[in-house]
Amino acid sequence: MTPIFMPVGTKSCIKGLLSEEVENLCKYIILSNTYHLSNIYEMDTFKKNKNINNFIKFPNSMLTDSGGFQMVSLSKRIKILEEGIIFNNIYDSYNIKKNIDYLMGRTTNYYTNNTNYSNDNSNNNSNNNSNNNSNIGTDSVNVLDNESSTDKMYLSVGEDILLTPEISIRLQNYIGADIIMALDDVRSALEPDIKKIEEATDRTNRWLVRCIKSHKNKNNQTLFGIIQGGLNINLRNKSMDFIIRQKLNGYAVGGLCGGEQKKKFIEIIHHCSNEKVNKKYNYLPINKCRYIMGIGYIIDILLCSIFGYDMYDCVYPTRTARFNTALSFDGTIKLKQSQYKYDFTPIVKHCKCYVCVKYTKASIHMLISKKNPIVNILLTIHNIFFTLHFCYLMRVSIFTNKIDYFVTTVLYNNFVIGLKNGNYKIPDNDKNRLDINHSQQLNEND
Repeated sequence: MTPIFMPVGTKSCIKGLLSEEVENLCKYIILSNTYHLSNIYEMDTFKKNKNINNFIKFPNSMLTDSGGFQMVSLSKRIKILEEGIIFNNIYDSYNIKKNIDYLMGRTTNYYTNNTNYSNDNSNNNSNNNSNNNSNIGTDSVNVLDNESSTDKMYLSVGEDILLTPEISIRLQNYIGADIIMALDDVRSALEPDIKKIEEATDRTNRWLVRCIKSHKNKNNQTLFGIIQGGLNINLRNKSMDFIIRQKLNGYAVGGLCGGEQKKKFIEIIHHCSNEKVNKKYNYLPINKCRYIMGIGYIIDILLCSIFGYDMYDCVYPTRTARFNTALSFDGTIKLKQSQYKYDFTPIVKHCKCYVCVKYTKASIHMLISKKNPIVNILLTIHNIFFTLHFCYLMRVSIFTNKIDYFVTTVLYNNFVIGLKNGNYKIPDNDKNRLDINHSQQLNEND
């Protein structure tokens, strides 16, 4: 049932919540991350439990990201080759190396890797890079064999780890999520060099073919491809034309939500789903899952759903909770502010979450002022419940053919009522345009 939001439990858990709370809140699906999971857990853990769902006692669906997003979040610690991504690991590398060798059927001694790689991610000559690193095979891991040493040395943070499309898929096969993502070459939405974006788009296509070939659990796990191309319409068309021909069960739009202008963001997502304008294989099919990665703002979820998208994920509801901020229909409520000291109303009127039933804005403000850590848990519960309930209301409005009324109500509450209540602030650029338009109107009236 879509549209649906997927709360993020990067390391197999949602911060601050017990498994019972996660199960009660998340009736459909949550998301975790392959890079982090494979660094923290041994694959044998998931194998013994059959899959990640049984391991964390979560009875509903799971999706695992491929690890490609870390190309952006850890951009200063990576090098991109045709074979895959070399990470200057932020973890002790013992587990991930052991996991990769386990998947490849190898037994290896683990030594500290002192190989130096530059942080040049331009990849203007990826083929040369691949040749120069010919010792790194498609299914291999960059392990230094120190013949002069016979003792196992302790591994440390900062080792180089190669994540290939094959390794990413095999790790996800063992983790056992219901939906797995292809490894993609992710570039920042603000990347100014169109050649780098084009290289990344072409490489994403080539990696997808390798991911499909490596996927060994097609009956129990569905593989999604990821559309890339930055903010360039032609590259997005090129990516869609290739990926949709692979006939997967779902397609994600990646490389957005990275600081680009909202107008450009809307232009890209509208284009990718607009079957009335685009030619065959140049829009995401309406009978398959459409997933925009990294979407968490309520208005973004609303707009993307209007354009026909189904799935979203973001850390926004949980992360903003840790900054003492609650989500509501009329904008974000910063409960640390003194104006809520004597506000004895719930965070959201008629909200049925545990927090809104049991607490008021004043009581939560008091907990914040006393630096009680329970407030982070309470706001996490509310923000996840609110975001998921918002998606539920949107589904109801779609099925009852009332989406126009729903959109009008949400926009009015967020921007008009939110501004009146102090929960929404007009961006400076928009404010300047409003001032200019107002001055022009006054001059015309004069």
